[in-house]
Amino acid sequence: MTNFPPRPAPKSALWLALAIWIGASASVAPAWAGEGTLYAGPEQDPVFGDIAPELVTALFPGQRFKLQPQPSTAAALDHVAADPAAAAVADLASTLDYAARHALPPERLEFSGELAHRCLLVFTQRGGWLHSFADLTAAAAGAAAGAPRPSLGLAGADPAVTLALLQRFDPGLAGLDVQAGTPAQLAARVARGQVDALLLVAYPELDQSTIDQLMDNAKLTRLPAVTRLLALAAAGPDSGFTLSTAASAGSLLPWKSDPEPTLCTPVGVVTRDDAAAALREALPAAGQKVAAVLRKPSLTEHAYGAARGAVHDAFSAMRGWLGTP
Repeated sequence: MTNFPPRPAPKSALWLALAIWIGASASVAPAWAGEGTLYAGPEQDPVFGDIAPELVTALFPGQRFKLQPQPSTAAALDHVAADPAAAAVADLASTLDYAARHALPPERLEFSGELAHRCLLVFTQRGGWLHSFADLTAAAAGAAAGAPRPSLGLAGADPAVTLALLQRFDPGLAGLDVQAGTPAQLAARVARGQVDALLLVAYPELDQSTIDQLMDNAKLTRLPAVTRLLALAAAGPDSGFTLSTAASAGSLLPWKSDPEPTLCTPVGVVTRDDAAAALREALPAAGQKVAAVLRKPSLTEHAYGAARGAVHDAFSAMRGWLGTP
């Protein structure tokens, strides 16, 4: 029963009506506003700093979630597995790996939406000995016989976890000398030949400036982040990875316009199969809103696009004058 304020004098009928409306609103609010906790992490990852806050906003007011950082994606999924009122922002590859390692029923965790993408980009020294990502696994196999171990720099969004996923599908990647650092630090070491390759785990929707800088580095060349075993895994339904592209949207160099294929995994919202129906129904529309916000080009990207178009037009005209195809 709702406890209304004391009945006012008859001449205050308007105030009585207002008090009844306020009391009734307070009594029914929890019935239409779902509440829960949205987990994401690590805290320094764009999943927590950029994507999760947008999702909380997109779900409000119908679903009221508080955002809670976690040390890892696996830790965030632990909460979802234990609580039907919890949700997590996670990538599909990590979610499938988590479900397999914990022997969860196939339907226990539900993955919704495609908010963003985690993509793998490999860079090596231009003119160096590496011509494919598979060369690293071949060199690692040779290291078992006494040859020097090839080195791989890891940078970006929780890259050690992603490398562990890749090693599950291609064990040949387990024999590498792994070095951590920032993209700029490792790119400089790769350019000097001190590290054989850089593996960057990036969100193309959020890390475009970093991707552009690496793509336009004249001392680096990009390789598809694919081996035969990784390609087979991406072609199946159980890895969470797909062969996709993560092109540089800002590069002004016409000869860098053709993107190389690489491995990507979608980032979405994970809930339990017994989560509230209202939440499960709200997630697709909220996911579309978040994806639209993250993919909206900035003023800088608009300027890059205009300049890039002008450079490509001039390049095409020059090729026409020279009679080249």
